[in-house]
Amino acid sequence: MKITAIICGRPNGETSQMARVALKAAKEAGADEVQLINLMQMNIKPCIDCKNCVKRLSDPNFSDPCPLKDDMDWLDQQYLDSDAVIYAAPVYENAVPGPFKTYCDRLGPSHDITFQKFSYDNQKARGLEPNIDPRFFIPRPAIFIGQGGSEWNYLSYPTLAIPCIPLGLQPVAFVSIPWNAGWQVDGRAEEIKKAAAHLVEMAKLPAEERYHIGDPGMCPVCHNRVMVLNDNADELTCALCGAIGTVEVKDGKVSAKFSPDAQALSHILEGGRMQHAKDLQQVAARFASLDMPAIMKAAKEMAEEIPYSRP
Repeated sequence: MKITAIICGRPNGETSQMARVALKAAKEAGADEVQLINLMQMNIKPCIDCKNCVKRLSDPNFSDPCPLKDDMDWLDQQYLDSDAVIYAAPVYENAVPGPFKTYCDRLGPSHDITFQKFSYDNQKARGLEPNIDPRFFIPRPAIFIGQGGSEWNYLSYPTLAIPCIPLGLQPVAFVSIPWNAGWQVDGRAEEIKKAAAHLVEMAKLPAEERYHIGDPGMCPVCHNRVMVLNDNADELTCALCGAIGTVEVKDGKVSAKFSPDAQALSHILEGGRMQHAKDLQQVAARFASLDMPAIMKAAKEMAEEIPYSRP
């Protein structure tokens, strides 16, 4: 069993230290191999929205690769070789550092397992050799470690757990280390070790038997606590996975209730990703009816009227 920690922080800062504690605990719990990757030491370029990955997934005859030449392919291989994943990052300005978000942007739609599975099955049906590694379809458990952020750390988990959506990861624990209490005190190290040992145990189980430990959050699917209050009376939406529920207040305590149908449409589950794919098809159909030459002409005229300022 191989456990990989993908982190984003100073080379030997607190996040790196916590990740090493987790990996050591994972090894003691039975992992055969552990690996630590720091995104701040990687060359991961920002997505440029060229849509090559979209075309490659939708058209078996389109083979142009991503034009960005960097470490993403190598990082993909490390992920595919792993049985479970640890993600860890500090909080910078209310959320994870920029390099982590850049990595997340590169995961979708190119790595979205629903789109990849559609393309994989389509290529097989045509008698072609699929150009997609089927190991992407293996549901992997993941734990998350968020560190710092003073009192503004509420976006730590929902930004740290973004990879769950395209990769179909199963969150099984989240450890939040407050800014005013180092991970070495108040039992925080033991909390990290417990989560890492739990990750190893979950990797041994079938996907349907895995479970989450620790803070359950408000969303029963992704265990996120950040919710969006909707315009429809008491309705709310999970800010991470998009599951829709209702607000409940009992004995002065606020909670959220999600029906089984609503949970099934979470974006970290197949049902939610398929619904998202259908929504995209409807959007594409609307775009098909637009007068694109006229739109492009207008865009060119505006670009000439208001050019970019540069140093």
